[in-house]
Amino acid sequence: RVHLRVAMRWPGQMKMVIAEIPGTRIRDQDIVFTAHLDHPSPRANDNASGSAVLLEIARVLLTLIRQGKIASPLRTIRFWWVTEIEGTYQYFFAHPEEASRLLLNINIDQAGGDRHGRTDFIAIRQPSWMGTFADDVLRAIARLASDLAPVARAPSPLFVAPTGTRDPFTLQFWPYAPLSDHLVFETGGIGVPSISLAAPSLRYIHTSEDRVEHLDPTALKRMVFLGAACALFLAGVTARDLPKLLAEVRAGGAERLGEAEARALRWIAESTREDVHARFKRAYHIVQQAYERESRILASLAKLALAEGTPEPVATLKYEAGFTWNLFVLQEAAIRLLTEQYERMCRMLGVAPKELEPETEERRLHQLIPRRVLPLGPGFRAWLEHASPQLELRLSMLIKNLIDGERSLAHIYWAASAEFENVTLADVEAFVKELVAKGWVKLQERR
Repeated sequence: RVHLRVAMRWPGQMKMVIAEIPGTRIRDQDIVFTAHLDHPSPRANDNASGSAVLLEIARVLLTLIRQGKIASPLRTIRFWWVTEIEGTYQYFFAHPEEASRLLLNINIDQAGGDRHGRTDFIAIRQPSWMGTFADDVLRAIARLASDLAPVARAPSPLFVAPTGTRDPFTLQFWPYAPLSDHLVFETGGIGVPSISLAAPSLRYIHTSEDRVEHLDPTALKRMVFLGAACALFLAGVTARDLPKLLAEVRAGGAERLGEAEARALRWIAESTREDVHARFKRAYHIVQQAYERESRILASLAKLALAEGTPEPVATLKYEAGFTWNLFVLQEAAIRLLTEQYERMCRMLGVAPKELEPETEERRLHQLIPRRVLPLGPGFRAWLEHASPQLELRLSMLIKNLIDGERSLAHIYWAASAEFENVTLADVEAFVKELVAKGWVKLQERR
């Protein structure tokens, strides 16, 4: 054990490097790349690689624009080299208005590590409180990348580096986890969707072995392609592109909804006489919340259609409305199937099914809508760090991020119970009241 006495203190500074490729027409829908510069040496993959990839993306895009091979982007593309997480938060604390000017973040943290025989890149899924098309755009571009480096034959020469591997390419989505700067953008109060990409070398990072010889030039090249393609597409998308985007959102939604419905059906299938009614209720919320999130993902496309200077927004929104109506039809069918399975399970267990109705406490809490009143700024740090000792850390994070001035306390409980098995109405109410007592949140009665 070491005891130290500090004789001098002075304010620290967090510096960041900022660059941009100006957009030509659409304002306040900027695409921003991030990569953190800081890390203990030698930090080749974590994260000198990501920082270098941002430079290469900027170089490639500018070169192609100057050569006339691609048009200048409609939206501005920014590049931020930051101090990981803390520096990004500090930027928004100092410039809270910037959040409303951003359409999407693309975060690159570990861009080309030795995957020890694995060929997949990693993307972090959007958190459940976000409703955005970002994952579906990335999935579509990754599918194109997979065609350039298929499993069945040698990859295209365009998709390998001279001194790199010649492996196939796949993209794997990991469940949401607050691992890098993407968590800053997705924090409630900032609310910017984020695509977070990595080719992690978990054996070497945070050790003295994170050296340049453990990087794969082919992986770095592919990371440049993924990032640049996502940014270039979204920086130029207009209302006329939305039918293609809707097709990708529909494909991604089918997968997400299928996973949620299967999870709900498995939950009912494991019922006993004692818990079958409670399990049906939670299964219902798993499915209902999944469909609600899909409706928010569809709604997120409207921002692209209504951007200043985009053509045919009204016709495109009517086109989108057809997808929304179809989603309602699918939801009714899913709930009907869930109810039928519940009734069958009740017959198997020899108990009478019950109508699914809100409890008295749910009705009461559905009339209370929490709204965060703490603005972005230095005081926001305490909000981020606060968690209930009675709740899991990620559950506390989820509840805080579900507070948006629109969801009721009951709605927040329903969303939380879809993810966490043992959360109760009392848990949610008690934690939100803690936030109210600190002056960070106000409760309003529904009108």
